[in-house]
Amino acid sequence: MIRYRCPHCSLLTAAHERRIGQASVCKACLRPHQIPADSALWLTETGDSLYPDAAPVPSQPAPVVEREDFHESQLTAPAQPQPAPVAEREDFHEPQLTAPELAPERVPVPSLVHTPETEPVREPESEPVAEVTEVDPHEEPEPVAAPVRVVLPPAPVPALEEEPERAAVGTTTPPPQPAWVPAPAPVQRIRPVTPSPHESSDTPAPRYAEPVQLQTQADIAAALTNALTARMKPRAAPRRDLRPSTALWMLLTGLGVAFFFAALFTGAANRWVVLVAGALQIALGYAWIVRLTAMRSPLRGRLCAIPVVTPYYLFQQKYAKLRPLRFVLTGCVLVVLSFAVPAVADLTTPLVPKAEPRQVPPDLSTQPVLTQLRTYRERSDYGGLVRTLGLLAKSDTIHSVDARDRAEIAVELEALCKHEDRTVRLGAMAALVSWDTTPNNAKARQVCLDAIRSPSEEERYRALCLLSHWKDAETARAAQSLIGRPNRQTNQAKQALEEIGGPHAEAAALVLLKRADDLTVRLIAIDILLKVGGPTAGNELEQFAQATDDIGARNSALSAVNQIRGRKRP
Repeated sequence: MIRYRCPHCSLLTAAHERRIGQASVCKACLRPHQIPADSALWLTETGDSLYPDAAPVPSQPAPVVEREDFHESQLTAPAQPQPAPVAEREDFHEPQLTAPELAPERVPVPSLVHTPETEPVREPESEPVAEVTEVDPHEEPEPVAAPVRVVLPPAPVPALEEEPERAAVGTTTPPPQPAWVPAPAPVQRIRPVTPSPHESSDTPAPRYAEPVQLQTQADIAAALTNALTARMKPRAAPRRDLRPSTALWMLLTGLGVAFFFAALFTGAANRWVVLVAGALQIALGYAWIVRLTAMRSPLRGRLCAIPVVTPYYLFQQKYAKLRPLRFVLTGCVLVVLSFAVPAVADLTTPLVPKAEPRQVPPDLSTQPVLTQLRTYRERSDYGGLVRTLGLLAKSDTIHSVDARDRAEIAVELEALCKHEDRTVRLGAMAALVSWDTTPNNAKARQVCLDAIRSPSEEERYRALCLLSHWKDAETARAAQSLIGRPNRQTNQAKQALEEIGGPHAEAAALVLLKRADDLTVRLIAIDILLKVGGPTAGNELEQFAQATDDIGARNSALSAVNQIRGRKRP
């Protein structure tokens, strides 16, 4: 790496040795410049000169040309400082002018010769010259690939504003004094001219290198990104699609072969698909070759339509490169295979092991209820058990088909009343009330009485719903024990006592009226006695009305007494 300072902003810049003499762009001022090739301009990391002993080579001053018709007052840019004149030399030769970029062809220009004032300058009329635009004289010349001879054109330069004033006054304008002026450095705007007659046409034109393209850091980064992207993700290979005819041929052939093997091992019924695929391929190949021949000549098309002559055209490669022949031959092979299937299937069918018929379990819905209960219990199918128990609770226990298995069904139901699942227990309890074979349904009555003392609210509620089947004192006391419980149990127990009725329900209600401490429970007992009570209940209610301090309870009791005494007891 070499280091140098930017000629515009003096920024210390680093560059690779391979880029010496090439163009670059400053990172700070973003102005283009040329990487110096002179080692005297190379610096260290601290900014000191890399080679202190080496001195920079001073650039040669640009030579000047004397012109007789040139005057200082003819300068178009007087504000710019003029360089110092150079001494006259009679042995002035071709100046070594430099330019950053030249035309690819050499520009021959006649040499410049100094002549004294008395001797006029003779210029050949047929010798063209190159037009040069003015540049800044303070700008340093840049090296060029080959020397170029340049002469100032003798075109007149417009005078300054003072000249018309002098002419008006009548003063005589002094003749222009010859002076040496520096020849402006040629730039890119030099126009090519015709070769001079004094120069030989055999002189080969010099060849110049390609101009250096200025690249910024952004351009370099973009080029590097594109290169890495192209290397990491190469261009995908072009897609190669099948011809429609080839795809159709592959489809029909694959279909025919697949059904051929299926017919060999599963049955001869699939051979008809093979036959249809083969016949379709033959028809497509025949129609294709007839069309191709008819496009060349109608006479050939009519001849090709004759089946005997068709093979002659099928075997000619100029007709779609034998693709119609491929259709016809493949179709013939498939047709032959389809007719050979019955003979070959007798040998291949025994090779396939026959699968045993799958035993489908019978539908339990068609089986007897006893079988369903046992099957669902073994399978632990609680959903099936609940559905079957619901059907049993609604079915007829005398005239139904399952009535002959009533005893066994009752045993199964009694066992299910102790099942681990609560839903199954509730269904079995309701079905056992109907299917119990013991006198007065003793087993079902005991199951319901046990459920009254169950910790499950659902079981107690279901037992209250079933207690009305037995109208005795024990069931009445069981229902009376649940009055005063929260939720719906109190209402269901009241309804059960009203359905039991009679002296047993009346005795249970009188117990609540006398022993209950809650006024709400006493009011419920008054309502029960109003529906099931007799003369005894009327006397007890009258005594309760005289003893209570609550006006609402007293009024309810007296109203119930009047209604009880007003109706006839059956």
